Amino acid sequence: MREGILILLLIAGCLGSAQEIGEKELNSALNSGKPVVLYFYAEWCAVCKQQEPIIQGLKEEYDDKIVFLKLNADENRKLLARYSITGTLPTIVVFNQSGGVKTVFIGFTEKSALKEALS
Repeated sequence: MREGILILLLIAGCLGSAQEIGEKELNSALNSGKPVVLYFYAEWCAVCKQQEPIIQGLKEEYDDKIVFLKLNADENRKLLARYSITGTLPTIVVFNQSGGVKTVFIGFTEKSALKEALS
C-alpha cells in the first residue's frame, strides 16, 4: 500500500516542481508496471526551458499510463552517473514497463519523437 501511495505522489507532483528522489523511489516507479520517463534538466538550462512544455503536455496526455519523473541534474548526480549522463541537458531516459531502458534522448527532443518512443 505504501509503495502505491508513493507512486501516486510521484505521478501527481513530480512535474509541478522539481523534487529530489532517491534510488528507492525511482526503483518503485520502475517496478510499477508502467513505462517511466526520467527527465533530467537544470534551472540554468535554456534548452530545458524549451523542452519543459513538451514534457508537461505529454505528462497530461499520458498521465494514467506513464510515470513521469522530473529530476534536477544539479541535485541528482548519483542518478546521472547511474545512467551515464555526462552533461548534455536536457536528457530524457524512457523505460519500458519492465523497467528496462528503451531509449535515451540527449538535448532538445521534438514531441513527435517522444510520442513515438512512448507508443
